[in-house]
Amino acid sequence: MGVITLRRYTVTFERVDGGSPTLPPVEGVINQTIEPDNITQTSGADSQADEDIIVVPTSAKLFSDFALAFNQNPNPVEFNATFTIFGDNRAGQNFERTAGFRLTCAVFGDTAELAPEILSFTESKNVIVGNPYRAFWNTARRTFPIFGASLILPWGPEVSIPSNQFPFGGAEVDTSSLINEIAPGATATYPAGQLFVFNAFGSASRVADGSTMDVTAPVAGGNSVSIDQFFPDRDTINVGESVNLNWSISGGPDRLSMLPASFGGVPVDFGGKNLSFDAIEIAPTQSVTPLLRAEKNDGSFAEQFLSRTIQVNSPNAGGPPTVAFFSASRDSAPVGSQIVLFWNIQGEFSKAELFPINGSRVEVTDRDSFLTPPVNLEGSQVYTLVVTGLDGTFVNQTVTVSYTLNDNEQIEISGLDQEPGTSLPNGGTASFSFVVTDPERLDSTWRVRRIAGDRASHFPTEGRIDDGLGDASVAVSDGLDFNNGYIVFEISAWDDNLFGLSPGSTRDVLLVTFQTPEESVDTNNELPAITEGPTFIEAGDSPEDTIPGVIGVITFAFADPDTQSLEWSIRIIGGDFGGDLTPNFGLSNTGEGEVSVQYRDDADTPDDPVIFEVRVEERGVENPQFDIAVLRVDKGTTTVGGGGGGGSGGSGPISLGFDGLYANLFGGVQETQVVRDYILFFPGTGSGNISFFRNSDLSGEVDGASAIFDFAHNTSDPGRITDADYARNFQTAGTIDNNGDMSFAGYFANAGANTASSNAPIPNGVSRWYMPFNVNSFQNTGGDYNLPASGNQVYQITISVSDVDTSTATFNRALTIVVPAP
Repeated sequence: MGVITLRRYTVTFERVDGGSPTLPPVEGVINQTIEPDNITQTSGADSQADEDIIVVPTSAKLFSDFALAFNQNPNPVEFNATFTIFGDNRAGQNFERTAGFRLTCAVFGDTAELAPEILSFTESKNVIVGNPYRAFWNTARRTFPIFGASLILPWGPEVSIPSNQFPFGGAEVDTSSLINEIAPGATATYPAGQLFVFNAFGSASRVADGSTMDVTAPVAGGNSVSIDQFFPDRDTINVGESVNLNWSISGGPDRLSMLPASFGGVPVDFGGKNLSFDAIEIAPTQSVTPLLRAEKNDGSFAEQFLSRTIQVNSPNAGGPPTVAFFSASRDSAPVGSQIVLFWNIQGEFSKAELFPINGSRVEVTDRDSFLTPPVNLEGSQVYTLVVTGLDGTFVNQTVTVSYTLNDNEQIEISGLDQEPGTSLPNGGTASFSFVVTDPERLDSTWRVRRIAGDRASHFPTEGRIDDGLGDASVAVSDGLDFNNGYIVFEISAWDDNLFGLSPGSTRDVLLVTFQTPEESVDTNNELPAITEGPTFIEAGDSPEDTIPGVIGVITFAFADPDTQSLEWSIRIIGGDFGGDLTPNFGLSNTGEGEVSVQYRDDADTPDDPVIFEVRVEERGVENPQFDIAVLRVDKGTTTVGGGGGGGSGGSGPISLGFDGLYANLFGGVQETQVVRDYILFFPGTGSGNISFFRNSDLSGEVDGASAIFDFAHNTSDPGRITDADYARNFQTAGTIDNNGDMSFAGYFANAGANTASSNAPIPNGVSRWYMPFNVNSFQNTGGDYNLPASGNQVYQITISVSDVDTSTATFNRALTIVVPAP
């Protein structure tokens, strides 16, 4: 085989759909010499050599005419690409070869993940004129480096910062120019400095910690103190080791102090030290950059940060890290959708990366989750998490997500008819009918359950629709109680005959509301009416602003023809009760109104819907009447009482009505023992107090905690729920206490109730189960604790519930343990 040299290449593109704009041609130099000894050849196979060629550079993907057009119409576009390579051999013979391939351009993700981020920014807070002003910062490491930065000084001027001062860096600025602006002995207060950083994808800015900084002019002829040197004898240690901090100070200081004032619980003591030239030993438990302050009795002082940050590693820092888990929010998703990747890394590491994200790696060192961009191609996508250890070794773990085309058409419930009407006398009877339609004419099923309001019975509760087109009728008998003044039923329909248990089945939901006035309606007084809505509108453009954790707005309008004074209210009556409504009531003195209410979900129970009740009632009349509407919000899907809406996936017989974390070990719900948001605080492994706390200031000690779950059954009989098990990762692999049975606490009438429990099942109530734990639940078999030494660590709790029919349901919860910064 002769020696050949590949000289150059060209790539041209032609859009398959014939549209425009297209991608410009690409050409470049290769100059790769291929010799027989450098080519791997197997029997019957062609010789091969590798060369990386940039087909579409990142700048073109973001800033070209094609990119701008693509952002306006972000549908997948395919190109036929022609690749031609030119070369010669040593005999001087020229050759060229041509090949083709298909290139698909899909939706680009948000470039915010590529923009820089300023993690910390500190500055000198007290400066003597003539001494230097110092600023220090730490920026997030990104795939694309920072190429420019500016520092706005507290007293106004702007200073350019070179790119070599990132991701860690600092600046020192002479303050002599202020000598004529501040009277001798006086102090001027300036606003804090501001740092701006830029890269190819965006910019970030941050104001220095603290709102102001002070500059003091020395008294004429005074002998100001000055810190000439402040440096460590080494800048990398392991936990438990110590380091010497050395200083050289001019001007005869009278006092020295340091921030932090203690390390590992041991206060810094300058007693017996030479204040002008000496050293002190400290044993920090986490990475730190101490600040030294020198003062004189005349009021002059100087401050200076340590010349280098002291990096503190755990004792096993030399070994590779481990990935405790790496998972996706779902393993199958429709084409064009997004999923969330979750992970937990144990041990010390220098960098964590995800790929492929828009065809490249994305650094996620300081994160524990990532919302992927939409994927517009069908097939399996393998995501890889790569973690680089401090010693250069790396570990990786993968998760596979299948993206499929959703060709299954949506089933629909329509034609709701209520007899004798929407008002049902207290204790009376009524009925409602509806039509189920599946465009593909698949055998379908439906189920009806009462989800809110007064007690009532109904029959039948479920049925079948042959060939996917038919109607059904349900009889209703109201109870004699009058607690709420209404009844709400939920109709669920599926395009299979297994009540949504078949893979890929679609589902529709419709709410039916009957008003149940205690007294007959006064015909001389017209009823108030909710004339528009309620509807739910998601707020915000961020991917995080989606249920769960959503910030949204509920809007509705109302009117009454003959009563001017009206009161409206809104509350959660079913599903996930954890969100907040602001405001939740109001008044109108004009006989009408338009209302917008902000709703913020608490990001728990992501599979649960939220069901709202809107009520408008007359005020100042003898027999006030009211109107009620019900709104269901279901992961981006809304259905209004009396109307229809779409959804996906089936629902099983077991649902989660409430869960929470409480500062006790016996599963009782007491408001005074609520621990908010599944977050506990811990003093870190450097503290002798091995306890959990409610607050970041390490107050409110929690001797033990209970994760409480209230489960409902769609038969309205919570006694059918027989068992609940937990699986958690509180201990590292190989230990014995990560799985077990949840404890049964009793039955309650309402989800989240704080009343006494019942030993007998309560109709339409819930079955309560709890998982108690304390710090010892995190102790491995070797005696060490799987708890963070600094920062935070997220643990996963998975609850599996079953009933007498062996139906099962699974629910997940995240518990966060935080070590507050010193």
